[in-house]
Amino acid sequence: MSSVENILSPSVKNKDGVVSILDESLFTGEKKSYKLLCTIDSEFISVAAVDPDKNKFAGFEGFHFTKPLSDEQLVQKISELTLKSAILKKVDFRNVSVQFAGNRFTFIPSALFKPEDAEQYFYFNQNKREGEEIHYDLIRGHETVNIFSVSREVVSGLKKIFEKFSVHHHLTSALDATRFYTPKQQEKTIFIHVHSSMIDVVVTDERKLLFANSFPFKSVEDGIYFVMMTCGQLSLNPERVEVVLSGETEAESPFTKQLKNYIRNISFAGRIRSVAFTYGFDELPQHFYHSAFSHILCEL
Repeated sequence: MSSVENILSPSVKNKDGVVSILDESLFTGEKKSYKLLCTIDSEFISVAAVDPDKNKFAGFEGFHFTKPLSDEQLVQKISELTLKSAILKKVDFRNVSVQFAGNRFTFIPSALFKPEDAEQYFYFNQNKREGEEIHYDLIRGHETVNIFSVSREVVSGLKKIFEKFSVHHHLTSALDATRFYTPKQQEKTIFIHVHSSMIDVVVTDERKLLFANSFPFKSVEDGIYFVMMTCGQLSLNPERVEVVLSGETEAESPFTKQLKNYIRNISFAGRIRSVAFTYGFDELPQHFYHSAFSHILCEL
């Protein structure tokens, strides 16, 4: 994959390579409270400010790390946010929502789900680990509940910055976003989201969810393998299936170029239409940080 910092326009990066888009209205004019969206990944943290009156992204800052961080290292990065983020230093917030990226999750049909049994459902499919807590999201439009774990240590670190916040999972955001996509043809659609050292693969048939999983990968070949494995398991024809790419990959990246050797119909995701974006976002490829922006769908 290409370096994210090398792909982005210099005008959206500061001297430290941090992605930064800040509308001047955040710091001038009438004082107001914004909605804050925060994404926590082992290799990435972002904060975004949404103007609730205009339902508009007014600011975004993304902090990339060179390797996956431990929970302890993530907590240290979180503690530094109040010093490094212009949004956190200067903007007032009405409420805060945090989404966590990770592959420890399980899906339950919403008709069978009971909140008091969430932990039991989760550990039926996952091994128990110390220091984690269980949360869940209702995935609207798919009649599914996403039960997932987050690090108790990381949550405690966030509480030192944000007194209260709601908790979501990154795959919930990705699945919410598929509801607004209209297939170009009456075939099954594969949504591929690339972020950090993970690749999310979601398959829908019109609006019906058929498959969703997150895979860790270290090479282009790993990513291609997981996509083609999914095609094989679901009997999808690579010549006909429609693939929609999002995340931090581009048309000329090694992953996309190699994927084109196997998949005929590939396009890039557009930006979600449920909210507006201030002018500075025009300098970002529309499919970049798709999960971070789709996070707002969990709060609408």
